Amino acid sequence: MLAYDGTEFTSVPAISFAGPTDPVGAGDTAVSAAAAALGARSTVLEAAALAAVAASITVRKLGQTGTASQEEILSLLRSMA
Repeated sequence: MLAYDGTEFTSVPAISFAGPTDPVGAGDTAVSAAAAALGARSTVLEAAALAAVAASITVRKLGQTGTASQEEILSLLRSMA
């Protein structure tokens, strides 16, 4: 993902993992996560990072329009720390 804060562009890498993926809903999830973060006054970079995490959860949900719950996002962030 490429984030622009009005001054500079920053590349936010995707979260990589092994296994099959299903991209249905990943874009919607990324946009909604970024919008929620920006609405909560996060920086553009923080919003893009959250969007990448949320989308990485969504693409792991095969055969469905995936979603990423708060619990799933927090769990993935904790496992990455």
